[in-house]
Amino acid sequence: MKLPIQHRILIDGEYWDFERPILDARRIGDRIVVVFDYMAFPRNAQARNLMAFDLQKKHLWTAEHPTNQTSDTYVKIVSEEPLRACNFASFDCHIDLETGRLLHAEFTK
Repeated sequence: MKLPIQHRILIDGEYWDFERPILDARRIGDRIVVVFDYMAFPRNAQARNLMAFDLQKKHLWTAEHPTNQTSDTYVKIVSEEPLRACNFASFDCHIDLETGRLLHAEFTK
């Protein structure tokens, strides 16, 4: 289920404030998966901006990237089951929902 997006998201009647812009967010079972705006991260390194949290707001993981390029950053979630996200370097990435590990990446450009 796609969630309303700002600097905060509404989960079960409670706002979670992340104090940084959010590009995309989804509730997938008992996980909240968030793509933070890459512009809120340092410019000289990869934006580690795809993260998952449990329903108690505990950070569970930060997703791996398919390359080590500094321009690698996630821009949106394209599928919930399986979890797939697009990144700025033109990869369609299949992410393990339990661990954040990159399972498969396909270059789409």
